[in-house]
Amino acid sequence: MLNNLQESETNFRYLADSMSEVFWLADPKKGGTIYVNNAYEKIFEVPGQTLLDNPMSWTDYIDKRDLNKVMGAL
Repeated sequence: MLNNLQESETNFRYLADSMSEVFWLADPKKGGTIYVNNAYEKIFEVPGQTLLDNPMSWTDYIDKRDLNKVMGAL
């Protein structure tokens, strides 16, 4: 039997992995990505592990004309 935390995590993963939009979680304290859903690979055609290994790799998919604006908003 799952405890509440395990059940909550299972439900979260089911929801996040069924989304067609890219969704990821970052841990600012650790300075890295801790979760990326399946849509990342489908949309960007690279393994989700890429984002886990290099948390800023998502910036490779931003139009270079918009990159400064996006980074400034962070």
